Amino acid sequence: MYLGDSNSAKVIYEFVDYNCGYCQKFHQELINVMNDKSLKLVIVDLDILKNDLESQEVSDFLSIHRSYADEFKFTGTPATIIGNQIIPGFIDADKITEILEKEFS
Repeated sequence: MYLGDSNSAKVIYEFVDYNCGYCQKFHQELINVMNDKSLKLVIVDLDILKNDLESQEVSDFLSIHRSYADEFKFTGTPATIIGNQIIPGFIDADKITEILEKEFS
């Protein structure tokens, strides 16, 4: 799932669990910087839905997302990749904007 310009070279990858309060707050910080219409925000959901765990489709989906998190050594959510920056944990909109300017200027 993504928001913004599907063809953008300016991509933010957001690793979240929608049940996580920090993730919800962090997502709002990302939305605050999305006024730049040339951005693409890719949302990688890492939540576990107990009712759906028996579904092979959901299991495969979560397995792919977990492999992304494992590859980047994320141990929790929220976590973000902006350009070449890998950021574990919460950062505010000002820091996101600073990283965007550094990575995509």
